[in-house]
Amino acid sequence: MRPLEQKGRGISTPLQIKWKQALAHHPDPAFRHYIIEGSSEGFRIGFDRRQPLQSARKNMPSAAQHHTVVSEYVANEKALGHFQRPIAKPQPNIHISRFGVIPKGHTPGKWLLITDLSVPPERSVNDGIDPTLCSLSYVSVDTVAAAAAAFGPGALMAKVDIESAYRLIPVHPDDHCLLGVVWEDQVYYDTKLPFGLRSAPKYSTQSPTAWSGVSVSGACSAFSTN
Repeated sequence: MRPLEQKGRGISTPLQIKWKQALAHHPDPAFRHYIIEGSSEGFRIGFDRRQPLQSARKNMPSAAQHHTVVSEYVANEKALGHFQRPIAKPQPNIHISRFGVIPKGHTPGKWLLITDLSVPPERSVNDGIDPTLCSLSYVSVDTVAAAAAAFGPGALMAKVDIESAYRLIPVHPDDHCLLGVVWEDQVYYDTKLPFGLRSAPKYSTQSPTAWSGVSVSGACSAFSTN
């Protein structure tokens, strides 16, 4: 599947801070390069191009059941520049995945759009992403407690909650063709990490992890990504 023809390949994300200077003294050069390159050019989702794909024919029932919710969500994502329309005619070969919506826990009136990138079995985007590359571990309570004890009396502890963290992480333009969806007979491709992507949880923690190292030198930080 070839990359899409696009008006421009610039990346737009609030995470475009001066990573090069901020991470100049980071102890892991590979991680430093990964963050700098991904933030400026977009992150590859880890898909193996040898994986066969089969596009979905229709969305999940919840999309039709909550038509207004989906229409408002799509309109907002378009306004933010997250959902884009292909410009090439005839339309390029975009892989289409189905999607649905679920209520956002503990937030009445808020919904999440979940892209089902695991269907159909053996012919989906997630099937082409090696699960061993997506392993993720969070800071344990014991580690946080030990860090607080090490700093001694008067130490402060904070939890940072990043809203819509997935939707802040740019996807590399060469992978946009893998993230197609259809709504009201219009084809869109996603330019940010979608909920439902196998590699999204790991990628969505990388920039916050780098930011914590810059902002809280010597401290142990934990992030919640909503």
